[in-house]
Amino acid sequence: IYKSNYITSNLSLNFCSDQLTKQLKENLNLSPAEAEAAKRKMGLSADLARGGVKKILQPAIVKLAEEIREAKYFYTEHLEPQGSIGRIILTGNGANLKNLPATLAELTQTEVIIGNPLVNLSLGRISLPEDKLQSYNAAIGLALRQFID
Repeated sequence: IYKSNYITSNLSLNFCSDQLTKQLKENLNLSPAEAEAAKRKMGLSADLARGGVKKILQPAIVKLAEEIREAKYFYTEHLEPQGSIGRIILTGNGANLKNLPATLAELTQTEVIIGNPLVNLSLGRISLPEDKLQSYNAAIGLALRQFID
């Protein structure tokens, strides 16, 4: 929860995009590499592969949305009765899943965006590929630790 220029609390749900890859592998009899490629290419698109990949992944995404709704409820009922959560920021490699922000926004009735690990940072001459940026979250956070007293 980001409030008054501070992170007052955060929530890390037990969800990993590797779980989605495993579901595709098992349901479609694919190798791990094929399942990962299908997940990255098709994502939660209803148009690609006649929405077959989305249909397989949808139950896990619905469960994630339920956990988010429960966390929002807990926050507003127990931690900040006068407050509300206006935006969800996704981080990590799984955040790049095609149509994930839009799907979660619809399921949670909350704006969902992909976080930018470079916000407020200047890289100078260093450039990081936009589609791989989420892979660098932990490394960027660890590098910034040296600036914390």
